[in-house]
Amino acid sequence: MQPLATPFAVQELVDHCIDFLHDSRAALTACALVSQSWVYAAQRHLFAEVHLPSQATGIAQTERSWARFKDIIHRSPHLIRAIHRLHINATYFSYTSLSDICGLPFTGLTCVVFKMKTLITDPRATALQQLFSVPSLRRVQLNGIYVTQAAWLTIWEQFSPTIKHLELSCTGHSSHTFDPLPVGRAPIVLISLRITRLPVTGWVKNSFHGLKVLSLGPEAKVAWSEFAPVSHTLQALDIVITTYSKAASSTFDLASFPKLSLLRIAMPAYGDAALRTLSSLTNIVSPNHTRIIIHSIRSWAYYHVDSHFSGLPVPTVKLEMSVVEYERTKSSFPRLNSKNMLQRTDPVSNWFESFTDEFPTTTTPLIHGLSLKEISILTEE
Repeated sequence: MQPLATPFAVQELVDHCIDFLHDSRAALTACALVSQSWVYAAQRHLFAEVHLPSQATGIAQTERSWARFKDIIHRSPHLIRAIHRLHINATYFSYTSLSDICGLPFTGLTCVVFKMKTLITDPRATALQQLFSVPSLRRVQLNGIYVTQAAWLTIWEQFSPTIKHLELSCTGHSSHTFDPLPVGRAPIVLISLRITRLPVTGWVKNSFHGLKVLSLGPEAKVAWSEFAPVSHTLQALDIVITTYSKAASSTFDLASFPKLSLLRIAMPAYGDAALRTLSSLTNIVSPNHTRIIIHSIRSWAYYHVDSHFSGLPVPTVKLEMSVVEYERTKSSFPRLNSKNMLQRTDPVSNWFESFTDEFPTTTTPLIHGLSLKEISILTEE
């Protein structure tokens, strides 16, 4: 057998080399222009993450962005397989355009980030229902949504069982709260749930099953009793303690979470309710296995954290901050220091997504978004 004239004749080697360029849009674009055999490997990364529209724009530019993308997909339908992460800012999309986007035949889509600043009506909720039923989805994020009660329930009717990570930052229409899922509806089985903002009275209770990670923001109007059905499965809890959070106004007993191994706390503002919640952090069931991380802590809380946590049966209390900040503030925790309990950990920009990615689900590496204008010449089969 004659030896190969060049290693670039082996397609697997070419694909592997191009994989190393996954985070360089310019390099991938250049590779796609080298030869026909390089195009697909480059496209696989170029289209891995798509933003619609490609920029924050008004109605006319949003529709033009969708028309451009639709033309690309029409000419090269194989590119749909490459899309793993989809960002949709639907604020200016017409119902027809949103319905067309949600109806695309995605086969490799693993993450959807959806944002809409205007009211979600029932027809738009139906479009979202179709998108969230894609069987390859693993993560869904809903941001800034004003939604009616009927539309809210419609969204979850065909929620894909493969979705394991859910992030919610939503509000009801005209300040209405959301009712629970209908009786007889099977609970959504999730690994992680993050609620940044949500007007809830009863919706969370009995809506989810099997949660391992729970993150509650300052505007999550949820009482701890809402999570009673999943408290026995939770392994990590991330909470923001403020006077305004409903969770802070209710008793918090760690004995309710027998499998808890990580407690991450933010204390950004002073308040009596926050102090009551802090003082109620007792009854740790697994003291040798529970880690405590504190971030976004203000100086008013130093004394309270030091006096309270130094008496808990936990091995360490970690402050999530830079080295410089830690060196400047560690002397404010004399009790924890005297017991060698105080440690530092690096800040994480997107803690929830980074942490939940550690749990065993099938995910695809994510890369930076793609400008449709830049790659419109690279879409040939």
